[in-house]
Order: sequence, then structure tokens, then C-alpha cells
Amino acid sequence: MFHAARAALLTTGAPVDPNIIRTHKGLIGAFSQYVVKNNPDLSAMGRILNATQEGRIEADYKVSFFNPETARAIVEKAENFVATIKTFSLTASQSLQNKSPIALHHLIHSDLVDTDSFPGLQA
Repeated sequence: MFHAARAALLTTGAPVDPNIIRTHKGLIGAFSQYVVKNNPDLSAMGRILNATQEGRIEADYKVSFFNPETARAIVEKAENFVATIKTFSLTASQSLQNKSPIALHHLIHSDLVDTDSFPGLQA
């Protein structure tokens, strides 16, 4: 989700300091400011990104376990997020050639682009 959100942000051409989007907190803030604010139909994706980040912090730093149902729900939300952001990222620009090299890198490495469909792109 981190790389998908980063790719979506970069495809918007938002003037974001690369150092800010190196952290989850910075990326989530920039995603909200530039992607969700300018695309209100993606507000649910902003909420999903925030919620999964809270779950990641809880799982990584607190003595907490998720039951199987909760884990499945989180995975479903993550899959929905990536699918939605894939559509957004690929339609945010007329062609992949118009994207910045940094955005292309994140699209390719987050599995948002089927490189077999675009000759010349290599992961």
C-alpha cells in the first residue's frame, strides 16, 4: 500500500519533498493533501490508508494480535486500495511515457503495472 500510495502521489505531479514521503506518516499526510483533497471520490482510500497504518503500528509495536477475521478484513481493504489506486494512477496521465521516472519506478515495483503489457519497461 505504501508504494501504491506513493505512486499515486507522484503521478499527480504534486510538489512534494521526497524526504517527506519516505515515512509512512509523511506519505499519508501528502496523500491526503494532494490525492484525496483533489479527488474526493478517493476519500475512502485515505481512510483505509490511515486505518491500516494504525493497525501496522499496533501489530509492530504493541502486544496485540489480530484474529483471523480482522486479518482477512485488513487484507481485503488493502487489495481494494491497491486496485483503486492502480486505476487512479494509470488514468492520472495520458500515457506512462508522460510520468516521471520516479513515478514509473514506484508503479513498476508496486505491481501496479503489468510490465509485459508495456515493452521496454523492466522492473
